[in-house]
Amino acid sequence: MKNIDIHSELIIKRWGNGIKLVEPDATSTPRDISHSIANVLALPFNISFVNTGSAIQRINEAGAIVSDLWSEKNCVGKTMFDLAAKKCAQSLIANDREVMSLNRIKIIEEEGELNDGCFIQALSVKAPFYNKDNKIIGVFCCGIILDKQSLAEALIHISRLGLLDTTNVSLQTLDGISLSKRETQCLQFYVRGKTVKSIAALLDLSHRTVEFYLANIKRKLNISSKHELIEKTIDYFN
Repeated sequence: MKNIDIHSELIIKRWGNGIKLVEPDATSTPRDISHSIANVLALPFNISFVNTGSAIQRINEAGAIVSDLWSEKNCVGKTMFDLAAKKCAQSLIANDREVMSLNRIKIIEEEGELNDGCFIQALSVKAPFYNKDNKIIGVFCCGIILDKQSLAEALIHISRLGLLDTTNVSLQTLDGISLSKRETQCLQFYVRGKTVKSIAALLDLSHRTVEFYLANIKRKLNISSKHELIEKTIDYFN
């Protein structure tokens, strides 16, 4: 499949149910220029473009360094199967294909294990990517690695691109700390006495994934033990 030209001077424009890349011209405003490929790729969270075959066409440094195995330069033409474990890669690619088939922007919680053994949890905003003939040729993705990249800052930038209304992005809040939907589900079962193994079965997750979520919650709340976690959070689920 032919690679898509995504050179740095092109401007990302909100178009239809997604985005289109256009050349700058005399009518381009400072706001337009701020949405050039060069400027958007400099943002401090994951930015990528993939084609309809799920091959990466362009990615920024923040996205490439998620895995020690990759750099910006060697990412082009690779798919998630080159980066992530099979189950994770299949899920990520399925999400891209759903965005293209439904022709609409989606906000998705994505998670899984990379080939280097690192487990990631991200909130992604994915939009159809059109060519000059208004045909979908791929997906534009903004991904925030939770607890490593600033969610608030990322949502401001993504909103400026016209890809979301930040009031529609909802994470559960506990003592002022944001928890993802999956973290909230795991915690709810955990404080009610369910084991990690039973939670994994109920949510169709791996044992390791549930442990990751619970450890992440403890870290966010600055808690070290199961007893402290239950004592601090049980009232939220009564």
